[in-house]
Amino acid sequence: MAKDGVAIQPVPESPRRFPLPPGKGAYTLEEETTQPAIGSVRVLAPKITSKWTFSSRRPAKGTPEGYSCVYDTGACAFQPVLQVDYDLNLDLLNRAPAGRVHLIDLTAYHHSGVADPPAIADLDVWTSTDGGANWHRALALPRGHGRYTAVVVHPRLSATDGFVSLRVSAKDRAGGTLTTTVEHAYALR
Repeated sequence: MAKDGVAIQPVPESPRRFPLPPGKGAYTLEEETTQPAIGSVRVLAPKITSKWTFSSRRPAKGTPEGYSCVYDTGACAFQPVLQVDYDLNLDLLNRAPAGRVHLIDLTAYHHSGVADPPAIADLDVWTSTDGGANWHRALALPRGHGRYTAVVVHPRLSATDGFVSLRVSAKDRAGGTLTTTVEHAYALR
């Protein structure tokens, strides 16, 4: 985590919580999650990388319901960090048909505790079927309120590595962004 390019250390009690200094600031948060494959188990999403940018706002006095401040500052709040939910439209083995058009539903949003969250401005989707060597932009059709349907064209199975990796980039009207890449998000059949 960084504010205006200067690193901020997480609180010792929780490596996913950061004390944000008072006043406005442009923040960047980067995360990489990896999980080792175990034979044919856990072959999906072995690596996920995400990068968020957002601007902070000084919170009102008090704390949101169900939330506790790490430090007793008298005020703390959820920050407008973008999130994306995926409905990949897969079979029970987390696969989609190769050689066909495939529809994926995505929803970009902010945590429900964010006061006056900015509207979602845009969402873009790219796919790779060769381990990330080449990326192809999918058509992302807006459906309103941060919801999109991505139209993905899968090549025939023999022209792929057997998986589809996804990269999603979302923006809100306050300039906040999220870019996340999921390696081997789902399999092809």
